[in-house]
Amino acid sequence: MSRFTMDEVAWHPRIPPVAAEQATPAQLAALEACPPAQRRSTYFLTLANDPGSLGERGALFNSVMYAPRGLPRAERELATAVVSSSTAASTAPRSMPGASPS
Repeated sequence: MSRFTMDEVAWHPRIPPVAAEQATPAQLAALEACPPAQRRSTYFLTLANDPGSLGERGALFNSVMYAPRGLPRAERELATAVVSSSTAASTAPRSMPGASPS
């Protein structure tokens, strides 16, 4: 890996985050299901644009990270990062057959 860094990586959403004071009831409900410290983060407010997906993501995250048995937290986080990376790679857009490379 030549691009590895220990520095904080900047992230900016491609779509505007939901303004908490203008959120719909469904968006507010999805945000309320998130951990309190994360409810006002740019990341979660951006996910609130799709409250159904945010709700599913939150339920899955809680099931994986807070299950009473299983791996310690650090190993759970590593496993979710690996699955996320492999899923992102397998769902990345591919060029159309016959298309010239950009």
